[in-house]
Amino acid sequence: MKHRYQILRSEKGVSLTEIVATVAVIGLFLAVAIPSFSSLNRSLNKRAARESFEAFLRRAQATAIKDSTRIVLTSASGGNSYTMGPDYPPYNTPINPDVTSARLNLPKNIVIVSSSRIVFDSRGQFVDASGLPTSASITMASYRSSFASASLYSTGGLVYN
Repeated sequence: MKHRYQILRSEKGVSLTEIVATVAVIGLFLAVAIPSFSSLNRSLNKRAARESFEAFLRRAQATAIKDSTRIVLTSASGGNSYTMGPDYPPYNTPINPDVTSARLNLPKNIVIVSSSRIVFDSRGQFVDASGLPTSASITMASYRSSFASASLYSTGGLVYN
C-alpha cells in the first residue's frame, strides 16, 4: 500500500516554481514590448493623420470642381479637426462656409495648422480671400513637436518639405 506522500508526489501538475518562472518571462516580454508598441502606435497615428488630411484636401478640391463653387476648410479644436463646406455666391466676407458638408477628426494629440485659410475655387485652385491663386505652409505636430511640414500650392498639390 502506498503512503499518502507517494500518492501526492506521483500526480501530474505544475509546480509553483514553474508558474512563477513563466509569469516572470511573460513580464519581461511585456516590459520590452510595451514601449515599442507605444512608439509604433504614435508612428501609425502620424501616418494616419497625414493620409487623412491629404484625402480630405483632395475631396475638397474635387467637390469644388464638381459643384462649381468655392469650398472652405475650417480648422477646429486647435487644428485637431477640420470641417469642409461650400460657400455659395454671393461669397461670404470674411470667408465662411454656408453649411458644413464633411468633418475630419485627427488622431488624439495630433494637430495640423495652415499658414492661411484653405479655400478651393470652382476650378479646384487653392485661392486667397480675393480669389487669387496662392500657396500656404502646412505644419503637422504631435505632442507639440512638429513631425512634418508641407507646402500647399495653388494647384492643390501638397508637397512635403
